[in-house]
Amino acid sequence: MASFIFIANQACRTGGNLLNRLFDGNKKIATYPTEIGFKLNKNLIKDNLKIIGAPTFIPKFEKNIDPVDFFELEKDYQNYKNAENSHIHIGIRKNYLEKSYYEKKIKTDFDFVKYFKNIKEYCSGASNNQELYYSKHKAYFHSWDNGIYWNDPNYIVTQDSNGLFLTNYDRFFSDFTGSIVFVPIRNCFGYVASEKIRIAKRYLGGRRFAKPSPPNFIIKKFNEYDLRSLINTWRVSLDRVKILQEKFREKIFVLQLENLTENTQKVMEDIFSKLNTTVEEVNFEPTICGKKWLGNSHMGKIKGIKKNPNNYIHEVLRQDEIDYISKKINKITDILKTKNESFVDLTNIEDKYFFDVSKQRNLSKDNDSWILYNSFYFQGYRKLKLKKQDTFFVLFTLLFNTYSKLFNFFKGIIFKIFPKNFNTNNT
Repeated sequence: MASFIFIANQACRTGGNLLNRLFDGNKKIATYPTEIGFKLNKNLIKDNLKIIGAPTFIPKFEKNIDPVDFFELEKDYQNYKNAENSHIHIGIRKNYLEKSYYEKKIKTDFDFVKYFKNIKEYCSGASNNQELYYSKHKAYFHSWDNGIYWNDPNYIVTQDSNGLFLTNYDRFFSDFTGSIVFVPIRNCFGYVASEKIRIAKRYLGGRRFAKPSPPNFIIKKFNEYDLRSLINTWRVSLDRVKILQEKFREKIFVLQLENLTENTQKVMEDIFSKLNTTVEEVNFEPTICGKKWLGNSHMGKIKGIKKNPNNYIHEVLRQDEIDYISKKINKITDILKTKNESFVDLTNIEDKYFFDVSKQRNLSKDNDSWILYNSFYFQGYRKLKLKKQDTFFVLFTLLFNTYSKLFNFFKGIIFKIFPKNFNTNNT
């Protein structure tokens, strides 16, 4: 039975999706095309508050569970049926594999009806959590393109941008024998710049990964976001990585996005040595279904890997923003820049360079206190923070919003006329 590789991102935009795509194509590894996390603990936080820092957990195994209910698949099924049986609106995907496919040439066939049938059948004989989750994953891959991506794998890969905040990692390692966690982290300036682009695009009426996209000089002027909360997200998450590394040592491996992109082959070879699995040529560039993926950037289509994922920092961040970030991160980014090895040991870096690691160690022992702490620091994450803007920016925003609405309106009309020739996997 396969073990699990869990990619627990430091936060969004820190390289988890790229790492996932680098695992793709290996004969002994089954790789999900989209993010898959564990259950949200709704006893501690409401579903509509699902953000970075929200608590997830692995339930204790029970016999005779209903896998559709246990894995909360009914909502996904309803979305699938809506897209299958009616007009597929832009943003509603007929393809259950969701947003990981950005090129028309990558065609997929996911049979959701078969998935429901398989998961009920496969999970019925499970006697522990590893067998239950393995059966769920097996049902998924058997329902995707007639099972061609399932070759009795040694590992099954899932990833979650909120994965750091799983509240019972002890159960993950005890229940899923031989499993391993990889945590991609990123330079704070690059992380903030990437999130600023995402928030600005939404504010200006654009869509992620889709045209129309505002020019960088406009994004640079954009100021209606909570910079402080983004920095706090990065700092709190990095503290969390250090604490988990201290506790689980050789079960959690931390790698830097910048090193992964610059030295991809070396890092992947070192990763596969930890897995005792043969690395293949396909694992040195990002693929999906074994076909070349667009890469690691949302700045536009690129081939392969963008070697320097942070080279646009000065194009989208003003000097006052850069200075503010530098003041807040307490030289930790400079220290991380000196770490050129494939895996970074944060436990060897003094607490004084981190944000609040000592308090986190204590608070994370109690779920209620831990969730309250995260809610406080992540409260402005990705939210707009209204500020006074100059006249030019306001006028540009109005004009760009109008242009974006017209662009997507006509795009929708074209889609109605030529639905089969249209790429529906837009965000």
